[in-house]
Amino acid sequence: ALRKNQGILILETATGAWTLVGQISGPDALAVAVSGTTVYVGRGSAGVTAYDVSVPSVPVQLGTVDTPGSANGLALQGTLLAVADGNVSAGPDVRLYDVSAPGVFAPLGTAEMDGFATYAAFHAGRLYVTGD
Repeated sequence: ALRKNQGILILETATGAWTLVGQISGPDALAVAVSGTTVYVGRGSAGVTAYDVSVPSVPVQLGTVDTPGSANGLALQGTLLAVADGNVSAGPDVRLYDVSAPGVFAPLGTAEMDGFATYAAFHAGRLYVTGD
């Protein structure tokens, strides 16, 4: 769960009720994507940070990539992370990374769109990006 200016809340529903089991603090948590025990947080102008949440009460920062735009949206398919990095003046709006090694962001490519890239989603091998 995302909470403005409170970072990411890690909630569990094993009992049918929501229970807070951890939190990744910090402002500007604009997007989240999860693969196994790795959580990727889009932090706007601060880029994207990866965390190990194998122990949810003690998240461990694994690495950060400082994107030139504003990391507003994230999409994850396998080991491919797409970042809707909206900022027309900063160049390409969509950035792709190989995240097969958790915390390491290996650049794979970029794509330009006419507008400010805000959200991204993968489906059936395709990336969908929206913005203004």
